Amino acid sequence: MNLLALRGTEGEREVDVDTYSPVSDIAKWRERQSAISKACSDLFDHYVSGECAIFQDCMSMTSDAFEELLMPGVMSTPSQRVAHRIACHAYQLLLSAWDDLRMGRLAASCDHWRSIVEAPDYILAAAFNPDFAHAWADLGRKTTVKVENARRIVRDEMERRKAGEGARWARRRGDADRKLQRFSHVTVEVALLTFLPGPEGAFAVPEGAYRPEVKRTARYMAVLAGEVMATVSVAFYHSLSADWKARFVEAFYKRRSALSARGLG
Repeated sequence: MNLLALRGTEGEREVDVDTYSPVSDIAKWRERQSAISKACSDLFDHYVSGECAIFQDCMSMTSDAFEELLMPGVMSTPSQRVAHRIACHAYQLLLSAWDDLRMGRLAASCDHWRSIVEAPDYILAAAFNPDFAHAWADLGRKTTVKVENARRIVRDEMERRKAGEGARWARRRGDADRKLQRFSHVTVEVALLTFLPGPEGAFAVPEGAYRPEVKRTARYMAVLAGEVMATVSVAFYHSLSADWKARFVEAFYKRRSALSARGLG
């Protein structure tokens, strides 16, 4: 038997997962969800095609970088391998957030943002500092490796390379944190981005929020995808090929120009 403990109003009881018999019309629910997803994705692909192109270009470049880094002998230090692992995590979160956004799950998409925004700090800290990389990868550690530690390492390294640059970078990261606060918890801002399933596979959004919010969200996702791409270029600059770096420069400036035209630098 494959038992699962379920807790309800009358206490906890065990059910056999292998012989469980649904009490609802699961097929109808799946059909309804499929209709909602298709309606949302069709509208999304039409409405934010420019943002889609930017996001996909950045993700494609990051994926190409990963292919190069995984070639034998390219990543020679533990720090690089840890930074690569964190970058892959950020990449997967971006894909999940984008899929959620495309299928109309705006609130679920926003839920990934804080981890995506913090990932570049961890990537760079691991690449710059072997002790930090070791601490992050230690499964036996008893405390969390905090983002503040990562940012201190990155700030100090940038300051070492160019006076004043570390302080400017730290201020920008603080501003990004404050903007994310309202999407990091169960708040009215997040609730207003939630689709409400309607009859016969229809869906509704409170106060008609879909069009402006999904476009803003898609633009922000394109920004985040570009930040992860740029962070990979810095963390693995000496390991990536000249061809990839040349394409990165072209992609970086094309992305910046396109986002500036859309109101995001």
